[in-house]
Amino acid sequence: LSVGTGADVGGVWGSPPVRGRVVYLAAEDPQEVLVRRLYALAPMLDQVAREGGAAELVDILPAYGLGITIANQTVGGGVMPSMMWRSLEEHLEQARPRLLILDTLNRLLGGISENDSGAMGAVLSIIEQTCRKVGCAVVVVHHTNKASMSSGTGNEQHAARGSSAITDNARWQANLTTMSRDEADRRGIEDEAERRRWVRLDLAKVNY
Repeated sequence: LSVGTGADVGGVWGSPPVRGRVVYLAAEDPQEVLVRRLYALAPMLDQVAREGGAAELVDILPAYGLGITIANQTVGGGVMPSMMWRSLEEHLEQARPRLLILDTLNRLLGGISENDSGAMGAVLSIIEQTCRKVGCAVVVVHHTNKASMSSGTGNEQHAARGSSAITDNARWQANLTTMSRDEADRRGIEDEAERRRWVRLDLAKVNY
């Protein structure tokens, strides 16, 4: 929404981004959930809509339950782009977005193991090729592993679930973690439900 409106929605980034089209491929949540989330964000968009225009540049594609995959694994164990991904790529070449968001990686793997280093390197390479062809940035939403959440190291690079090839091939990684109990104690937050309403954004890897 920040990129689509050219305004820093919610004051997250500290400065407004360059405005451009955004394509959001939502593979994890059904359309009904996406609608509720957008409705909840509406109050933040009131001022943004006046200053930066409505978010007509944001294309949200509900893909829950459609079986869309980035790649297929061949008989020999290799990885190649799926026909669905090629179709999406054609759409992107016409739309020319500034940003593509894939949510989430595991939902778009079609059974390929996120623990397979070779496969993950190949999948990230396919995404990079599309990025280069279309001329956009790609943000891949991915889950963290339970061990990092339990140990309080969810802000570090290794917190990403699956093969380290995912982090190795990424140029930028931001981690979102729920406020820990220790942080809540320091801030005087005693209510458990209130604690879980707070999150922290850490830039774990910034190559560019």
